[in-house]
Amino acid sequence: MAAQNSSGNLRSKGVGLAGLVVGLAVIPCIWFGDTELSMGLAQMELPGDIDKAVQISEVFAHGPSVLAILATVWWIDIERRRKILFAGGMTLLSSLVANSLKYVFSRVRPHSADIVDGSASWLPLFHGSFWDSTQRSFPSGHSATAVALAIGLSIVYPRGKFFFATFAILACLQRIVSQAHYPSDVLAGIAIALLCCSVCMIWSPR
Repeated sequence: MAAQNSSGNLRSKGVGLAGLVVGLAVIPCIWFGDTELSMGLAQMELPGDIDKAVQISEVFAHGPSVLAILATVWWIDIERRRKILFAGGMTLLSSLVANSLKYVFSRVRPHSADIVDGSASWLPLFHGSFWDSTQRSFPSGHSATAVALAIGLSIVYPRGKFFFATFAILACLQRIVSQAHYPSDVLAGIAIALLCCSVCMIWSPR
């Protein structure tokens, strides 16, 4: 049991460290080429099937569909229900934190910003309408949800971790390609998910 707890603590600290590294990467991303990279990826033409895979990957990050995934797995896999609830809790926490921060940091989404001088459209803190989603680009709630879901499902089903990671990566890419977010928004969402999951794993290392 002690060895299992030690392994869990090391894993959770590794996830937290990864979150800090990704979080620090947000700053240079904002200042160097964030807008240009966003526009370049949005104009990128992917092969038909790959483009479809990227577009439908939003299912892995959208609230109602994520809830449907977790509910289905919980209903089917009776023996792992506690772990599935834990995975759902991590996903919910990450989503809540990311979406709460949207109302602190106001940024116009790429598809709604009038980008002329190459600068991303940041607005004053707590600016704009609470319900205006076009001003809620930072951070990406979808990215935070997708990454947290991938981590949670990997805890429940370790053998599927590479599949879950692939789904999360595609979901994050979709947010940029669809011009819903800048790369720094996505990085911030990923960092939030990693840090929230780390906290949850430290709290419950088993």
